Amino acid sequence: MDRVILYGVGETFRCFEKMFLDFQEHKKVQILGVADKNLLGGGNSFHSHKILSLSEVVETDADYIIITAQASAANGIYADLCAAGARKESIVNVYSYALVEEKFADIDKDRLPAQLAVIRKILSASDSEVTDFAWMRAVVGQYGVYPYRSEDIDGTGNVVGTCKGIVQRPNEFTEYCTYLSKWHIDTAVEIGVFRGKSSYFMCALLARNNPNLVYELVDIADNLDNYDEFYALLPQMRKKIPSTSDDFVGKPYDFVFIDADHSYDASIRDFMNLGRYANKLTVFHDIYAHEYDHLNGGTVRMWKEVVSLTPQRKHYVFSEYPDKWMGIGVIENKK
Repeated sequence: MDRVILYGVGETFRCFEKMFLDFQEHKKVQILGVADKNLLGGGNSFHSHKILSLSEVVETDADYIIITAQASAANGIYADLCAAGARKESIVNVYSYALVEEKFADIDKDRLPAQLAVIRKILSASDSEVTDFAWMRAVVGQYGVYPYRSEDIDGTGNVVGTCKGIVQRPNEFTEYCTYLSKWHIDTAVEIGVFRGKSSYFMCALLARNNPNLVYELVDIADNLDNYDEFYALLPQMRKKIPSTSDDFVGKPYDFVFIDADHSYDASIRDFMNLGRYANKLTVFHDIYAHEYDHLNGGTVRMWKEVVSLTPQRKHYVFSEYPDKWMGIGVIENKK
């Protein structure tokens, strides 16, 4: 049985707490306590877990100190732990902790057939189906969403929480997709595709309207999951990897989706290189991602600036957490 400390009690902790409680119930782990700077001075326990200070975390005889925080905060936590003298070999990110990886493997083992089935369903769907929020919400749930929140992995079946899913919030992505499904797009480019799961989904929606679509995937590295299997259903896709928006400056695609480097300087560069030339739609992911504010203002600053630069255009926002987290921003150029 692993003796563990969970460090970080924000969104990532809420996503994984139930999983760790299940591990504890089945005697796979013993949770020795939790730690977070925001908890100090606020009592002795949090969700029935003992609150530990940084020095107590280092002094406690734990097998693993598991960082349950998003990337920007996780890096700071790791640095603090190392500076305080924690054993580096005991520090592990929650996503790479062995029991979590095993759990995700169990969740994911049937994901590819299910996701391919969703793509086929989209390609054969009617106009009334793809524009209906309830229908789209159901297929987004069946496809699978990265489990940022506990409700995404609670086993209800409304949303399959899976690390092989789309890195989006279910409701805002659903609303955006019902909007996107109405457009006839000839050429599309996505800057920053990561594992490709949302790319495949959006490509299917656009290919349903136009089988002659060309959908280009741009990234600095090829991390695409199951590309060949999805390409068999979506021959509209073209891999342009490795590359960046610098390689396509001024090319007038109908549709540009920007979701790469989330610093202000990189994201505004992607807009200036490609987004401003889009014939029909320019779309940005993470317009409310304040976790990147330290990167010269990040995507939040970028979105505000882009809106100010396009006063004659229509702007739409799809967000579950307005002004707080994630969010999809759209500039409608013309139909």
